[in-house]
Amino acid sequence: MSSAVSKLLTLTLMLALALFSSFSYVHASATSPRIYITPPPSNALPLKVYVYPTALDADHGEEFTCQYQKEFASMFYDVLRSFRKVVFRFVDEHPEFHRLLEIWFVNVSDHSEADITFRVIRQEGVIAYTNFTGAWTPYQSQIYVACNLFDRGSAEWVWGVIFHELGHALGLGHAFQDRTGDGKFELMRGAAENEKTYPSTLDLYAIHEIFFNHSFREVFEIIALPDGLEYKMVIPYDAELRQLRRENEELRHRVKSVEAEMDKLWDHLRNASDVITYLNDENRRLRQENEDLRVMSAALEEQAADLWGQLQTADIIISRLQEENEMLRANLSYCVSLGLELGEKCNQTIRRLVNEYNSLNANYSVCLDYLAMYQRNANWFKMWTWIMAATALIFALITYLVMKRHIRKLEEELDQLEGGSS
Repeated sequence: MSSAVSKLLTLTLMLALALFSSFSYVHASATSPRIYITPPPSNALPLKVYVYPTALDADHGEEFTCQYQKEFASMFYDVLRSFRKVVFRFVDEHPEFHRLLEIWFVNVSDHSEADITFRVIRQEGVIAYTNFTGAWTPYQSQIYVACNLFDRGSAEWVWGVIFHELGHALGLGHAFQDRTGDGKFELMRGAAENEKTYPSTLDLYAIHEIFFNHSFREVFEIIALPDGLEYKMVIPYDAELRQLRRENEELRHRVKSVEAEMDKLWDHLRNASDVITYLNDENRRLRQENEDLRVMSAALEEQAADLWGQLQTADIIISRLQEENEMLRANLSYCVSLGLELGEKCNQTIRRLVNEYNSLNANYSVCLDYLAMYQRNANWFKMWTWIMAATALIFALITYLVMKRHIRKLEEELDQLEGGSS
């Protein structure tokens, strides 16, 4: 059957569920736990099961390889075995439903012969669902789970999802309540995240009615748990035993932890005894110090009486000093007024001296200007005198040299004349 037809049929069944829910057959009061039911895939027991070895891409109608194919198949078979274990526990506690033991499963090699098929798929927006290919018995229940289901939650949650879909394949719809009377998850509403979720007494009672007692008048009906049955999750004995072992192990660890804490408390108690002994010694010491302080307090009271007398004497002295202080303040006021007059006279004298200083400073500046001008003129005169003296000296030197040269020349001529005459 194509993916589009499967989706259409699923939507049709959901619509029928909504339409018939208002007038479906109910076995007990409306306050009892209730669940939707539909006819089983087959009344011929055992139920035939087929697990597809390959995964299907439902959006494109082609097979693909899912990395979790083996894990899904192994988990589905574990769910089938767990269903039988749950039934054994339920029948052991409620023998009147012993016919549930007739429901068991066998594998077939041809999917067309199976009452229930299981396949891993890849489909947009799908986690898991169960498809019915027929409305009345017999028909084939097709369970589909998404390949990426392990990526969306824990292995315990995936296990619960597959068990939930097996419940649909056996004819169970969704329950009306989220939790059982003992606070556990209702399998036909959802699965727990961190522990395996098993069918409730409501689920098993409903399956017993679907296969052996109930006469369907509609495709979808509602059935309620009888008042005599406790509404709880039915956990297999071996699972409960494993859980008890884990709890026992946890209790052992807790006992060891408590023993360690007790050892610590004994150590603290011994330390407390030492502390009490120390505190008793300290108490005796403090009592002695208290007695000493009482003696010191009496002595201090006597000293305080003496100080009180001295304080009164000091008050008298302070009163006399205050009178002298008032007199000194009056003298200070007189001195201040006298000082102001003297200060004014000093200021006038200082202003007069400043004016005279400024006048002298101006005259001194004029003298400095004349002196500077004279110095400049004297410097020019000195410079020309030195120039003229140097010029005269150079001229005399040149004249001397010329005359000396001329005299030497005359001497040479005389020598020549004398030599020629001889």
